[in-house]
Amino acid sequence: MSRVRVHRVAILRSFADFLDDIGAPWESGFRRAGLPIMALEDVRNYVPSSRFLSFVTEMACREGIGQLGYHVGRWKGANSLEPRLAEELGRAPTLLQGILKFCEFANKIVTGSRIELFQPSTDRRAFFCHRPSCSDTHPAIAQIGWFGLTTMMGVVREFAGPGWQPSEIGLISDVVPERMIRDEYPNTRFRLAQGHSYLAIETEMLCLPPLGLKRSAAASLSRTHDLYAGDFAGSLKRLLRSYILDYRLTMEFAAELC
Repeated sequence: MSRVRVHRVAILRSFADFLDDIGAPWESGFRRAGLPIMALEDVRNYVPSSRFLSFVTEMACREGIGQLGYHVGRWKGANSLEPRLAEELGRAPTLLQGILKFCEFANKIVTGSRIELFQPSTDRRAFFCHRPSCSDTHPAIAQIGWFGLTTMMGVVREFAGPGWQPSEIGLISDVVPERMIRDEYPNTRFRLAQGHSYLAIETEMLCLPPLGLKRSAAASLSRTHDLYAGDFAGSLKRLLRSYILDYRLTMEFAAELC
């Protein structure tokens, strides 16, 4: 039996924090989507992917934030996936190693998502690629696609600086980005209707060291992230921990989550 499709609570909290910062009623959005507010107390736990995606889609529509995923990823950068993740990535000796570390972590905390670095031998560029967890026809695809891209942008900027912009951005959607986004990346080419989202990075940049080595007492990823088990029972157990304080847990409720 396959595992339950889940998203890490740290990602959910990034959206909740942004909505709270702009004064949007995210708590009511949680209730409508069937998400447990108490889950935000522990970013290491998980919520059902379907409920997370419903929450993102509905809040973007209700609050009139057409690019909610873009704004959340841009606001938190690499920390969108884990508090202080940018600090941990800053320990990597080069951008290449930082990206590889980010990919390894990101691919373990969302069911069905895939982030990787592709370096074709015939191109002087590398491609930082993201395949979202939802299908191309899912209402949340634009939000999650942009959330992934801006989070990945934050990773690169830990090494290339806050002003770095990619020469090319690939989008799964066939919709031209809003003027606000195009104005922010005036020298970037946007390619629509791609098989995955991506950022084009000049290969010589992969040797860049971090802007500043962070040496605080932050724990390493190997200790801070509690990854869900790869089987059905293990993933359901991790999922139920998020609901234990807000809901009465029954067999019927567990079946509904699945």
